[in-house]
Amino acid sequence: AIHLDLSEQSVSLLRADMIDRVFFHVISPTGETLSGDPDLKGPQFPVGATFFDGTFRGQRVRGVAYPVATPIGVSVVLVAETTGKRAKARRELITSRIVQDLAVVVFAVLAVWFAVGGVFRPLELIAGQVRARSPADLKPLPERASPRQVLPLSEALESNPEWMAHAW
Repeated sequence: AIHLDLSEQSVSLLRADMIDRVFFHVISPTGETLSGDPDLKGPQFPVGATFFDGTFRGQRVRGVAYPVATPIGVSVVLVAETTGKRAKARRELITSRIVQDLAVVVFAVLAVWFAVGGVFRPLELIAGQVRARSPADLKPLPERASPRQVLPLSEALESNPEWMAHAW
């Protein structure tokens, strides 16, 4: 028969975790509980380390079943941990991703806002100059008063003052 003698300090060390709870179950080749939590269940005949998800005492757990060769057969060691750290890491990852995405959206909106504003600013300047004149004033705007972006438009409109007179 196999005997496993773990002291209380050893068991406390195995279960030590600041966030999650840790459970374990050592099962003999004959199916007897050698140590730990006898109600912890996992794969009965694992081939190598076999991970599993489940519920233990009302809490979600992630665990591993590990076969251990002994002189009388294969024992199984089950170790499971509640998923608090995993859930916390998932929340932090999602939160940081949302913050990054929001920052990109805000930056893009501001970039478009300033770009569109920069494109229309010269037109607003020339519109202000035209509004400041009387309707009868058809003389050309001074070139230096027109922003360079709108010079071709200004020159085209001013090249035919008769057309402008009929437009009003």
